Amino acid sequence: KKKKKKKKGERGPVNVSGYIQVHYKHRFEASGDGTVEPGAFRVTRARVSLSGDLKSWASYVLEIDPRAPTIMGVMRDAYLELRVLPYHRLYLGQRKTPFGYENGVSSTEAYTVTRSELGEGPARGFTLRDIGVWVKGRIPLGRGFAFEDELALVNGSGMNVQIDDT
Repeated sequence: KKKKKKKKGERGPVNVSGYIQVHYKHRFEASGDGTVEPGAFRVTRARVSLSGDLKSWASYVLEIDPRAPTIMGVMRDAYLELRVLPYHRLYLGQRKTPFGYENGVSSTEAYTVTRSELGEGPARGFTLRDIGVWVKGRIPLGRGFAFEDELALVNGSGMNVQIDDT
């Protein structure tokens, strides 16, 4: 059987990816008394992701955090992405809630070194993630301009909480 060639941007049914971020601090003697605290090593972030295309118009993402301090934090993202609306994508499941530019991007991809006070405080909540339905779009206007929109309807209880008690 001849294999179908993948189009640009098309993924297979199961793609595995992830990353690990570590921190090491080597301490040295600076006080003159000859004592040195031991070095410190920790894993600050670790992620394992499964993603893939189910159909030409549907895909999924499942991301876990194996170093989460509680079992409630292990599952980070778990959603279906449907490409059924022109210039828009529909998301069903759990993912980061949209609130301004900052919530949707990693700190490594942000335009500024630190997040704004609003972006760090009330906009982020406890975890940034919630369960619900999202519509996200980008309508090209020409000459490099576009209209971007995003709307979410979430239960407001936070990550991995199904009971709406808010």
